[in-house]
Amino acid sequence: MKATAMMLPDLLWEELAPYWEGLRRHEVRLPRCSRCGKFFWYPQHICSVCWTWSLKWVVIRPCGTLFSWTVIHHAFHPLFASALPIHLGMVEPIDAPEVRLIGELINPAAADIGRGVKFEFDDRTPGMTWLKFSIANEER
Repeated sequence: MKATAMMLPDLLWEELAPYWEGLRRHEVRLPRCSRCGKFFWYPQHICSVCWTWSLKWVVIRPCGTLFSWTVIHHAFHPLFASALPIHLGMVEPIDAPEVRLIGELINPAAADIGRGVKFEFDDRTPGMTWLKFSIANEER
């Protein structure tokens, strides 16, 4: 798919800017409660466990476990039609097991629930990096 023919997220949206900035640096950042340590995804302003407003963005290790996956065959917008079919994985990061991240599976033939994954960074356009996943050789 041509990057210029694709809809892109708002990289400057305050709520997600630390996430996109982290991906540009080839690191995954997630919001975490400074008091109880709970990670969150999607970002929020207050911890739903201890109700503190003290949240900060933390870099996590680029690995996890495949929680689920699927194959998308139908384009819900014409700009995505050239990218189909696409294999998407839902991954539980090793450092944030309460979080699920979604991204493209690079090697879907090896996909099995519970398999270890490595996070990959696709510098698709200048200033825009996508998170992808590849199945690791060993199970987690």
